Amino acid sequence: MLKYLLILLLISAVCQASFFRLINSKIRNGIQHFEKNLLKKDLTLVKLNWESCGSSRDLAAITSFNVLPNPIHIPGNVTVSFAGSLSQTLTAPIKLKLEIKKKELFWVPIPCVDHVGSCDYDDICKLMSSAICPPELEKYHIPCHCPITGGKYKIPPVPVHIKSFGVPSWLEDGDFRVTATLTNKGREVMCLQVTFTLK
Repeated sequence: MLKYLLILLLISAVCQASFFRLINSKIRNGIQHFEKNLLKKDLTLVKLNWESCGSSRDLAAITSFNVLPNPIHIPGNVTVSFAGSLSQTLTAPIKLKLEIKKKELFWVPIPCVDHVGSCDYDDICKLMSSAICPPELEKYHIPCHCPITGGKYKIPPVPVHIKSFGVPSWLEDGDFRVTATLTNKGREVMCLQVTFTLK
């Protein structure tokens, strides 16, 4: 029995090593041609799911988040609703750790390239400072800039148009898992994990 177990472990190690070389090669080629291979194409997003990966001590909580229809066609129109709360006002700096993985035989991290991918952002307040707040958020007093005032927030079902956007060829389809963790001055604000499939 031990003999067969060792053989299985050896085969597994060889397969994983070969697979990692293949994935690393794909990632390197994708990075080198990132700008050249952006594809403007119609996408379909299916199996969209989300869950909290935080704890009861987090400063923010999402009680509901819905996007319809499912599947989502890009470009296309969706209906979004949201409800959540923030226990205290957040001021700069607000840090964001973004981890994006694509499923091959197992989950493979997507590298951070030109601030896109699995990246760490030291202060999203700086990124938000130049952002134009969508009218859907302004209407329901959802803050788009820092400071972010504590309180309860709610958006009833509203229509939103999703425009076409470019994606590198090596990311145009597959299963993805995105984990976003927000922290403010050493405290976790929120951890959210989203899974979806692109076709």
